[in-house]
Amino acid sequence: MASARQIAGPCQAWPEDSAFIREVLDRIGDKWTVLAVSTLNAGPLRYSDLHASIPGISQRMLTQTLKHLERDGLITRTAYAEVPPRVEYELTDLGRSLLGAVTAMAGWAAAHHGEIAGNRAASELTGVGRGKVAGNASAG
Repeated sequence: MASARQIAGPCQAWPEDSAFIREVLDRIGDKWTVLAVSTLNAGPLRYSDLHASIPGISQRMLTQTLKHLERDGLITRTAYAEVPPRVEYELTDLGRSLLGAVTAMAGWAAAHHGEIAGNRAASELTGVGRGKVAGNASAG
């Protein structure tokens, strides 16, 4: 007789909210969100300073990321009536509550990047899903 299927995970713990949980995780787990939120930990920043602080992000992607973070209530955008115009972005209390998680994720990535790079290189030799064979095993 087959055993009963075991289903686990956060989507099972909160089944009525699973779609929204996936949507929120998609936003907060995005690499640009992690980097923007952790960069804003230093305090309010102007767009140009934020852009310069996140290597590799395009202006379009930064603008899109900031709009999503503002929509979700994680940051505020303050425009000052000055010439030239000045706009600053700052974490809200909700955004600051996310700092521990994003800082931990970024720290984990920094601590393990060498190991992951080695695994990727080994995978190139063996292929994904194939066991690594030590020595020269001959097919018999």
